[in-house]
Amino acid sequence: MLAQCNQEFGALDYRLDYRQLIDDPSVDAIYVNTPNKTHFEIASAFIESGKNVSVEKPMTLSSVDAFHLVDLSRKNNVVLSSGQIHRFSNGLKELKKAIGAHALGDVYYIRLAWTGFLPPQTERDVITDLAPHPLDICNYLLDDGRFKYRAEEKDTEPKGMKRLRLSRPSTRLA
Repeated sequence: MLAQCNQEFGALDYRLDYRQLIDDPSVDAIYVNTPNKTHFEIASAFIESGKNVSVEKPMTLSSVDAFHLVDLSRKNNVVLSSGQIHRFSNGLKELKKAIGAHALGDVYYIRLAWTGFLPPQTERDVITDLAPHPLDICNYLLDDGRFKYRAEEKDTEPKGMKRLRLSRPSTRLA
């Protein structure tokens, strides 16, 4: 794979071990897009070395680790962000404007269908890997910031498909 990258992009400084970059003064920021179980280890190492970090979602596999990364980033005065790419789509920006202008009336219900075209992944879970997107979209569209969801997970057909029902204590449902 490294040879393919070298052929496609030219002779750049490729590394196979992230630890070789931690103390590199020419690196200001990194993007962590590795198996989910490695996110915390890699992100915390770079944050502690004073690097800005963007972590693909899920940021970590536990909320305790996620809050620890936030604390580390504050302590080290670096930027920590999560890969919520859908928030920046033009379609969602326009929908947010329409909701804000009450062009759709009062929003009481949002239904999102999420599909993937990749085969089932053995290293990832659909709830931690895909569910952050609709949660972030609802937070963004409804300007609700952080609030609690009650989630019910159940297996559905076809096999391997998951359904996640989210509700929250307010007049709007997601």
